[in-house]
Amino acid sequence: MTMTGKGLAKLIEECGELIAVAGKRLSYYHTDIHPDGGGSLSRRLEDEIADVLAACAMVTSLHGLDRARLDERWYRKSELFMRWNADPDNNTQGIDIPQSTPKPSEQLGDTKEPHEEPECSDSLLCGCARCERLRKGCDGEG
Repeated sequence: MTMTGKGLAKLIEECGELIAVAGKRLSYYHTDIHPDGGGSLSRRLEDEIADVLAACAMVTSLHGLDRARLDERWYRKSELFMRWNADPDNNTQGIDIPQSTPKPSEQLGDTKEPHEEPECSDSLLCGCARCERLRKGCDGEG
């Protein structure tokens, strides 16, 4: 197979395949069976994530990218994603909780202020009330 763009074309292709399987997983959250009958959605998701990781490694190597910088960025982003996931207001309208379940803030009668400050970047939190709750939740203090 001919590689173009020092692996960039392959990376884009693999990302597209991952997006397709992730979309199926969201659409068919109630089952692990792929709608084409061809096996487990979880296995396909694992396969496509592995393919994207392999393509990323190839592009990193072929383009001479700074692996230490990539690792640092990966670490910071992972911390941020974990904080987002810890937010009790996340996923209340997604597949994790039935649509009829009110948000935790609605259950408590919380009328919190809207998130008016700029979005946080990387792992740096802006200091608004929402981010302060995330920080306390992740530290086990709240």
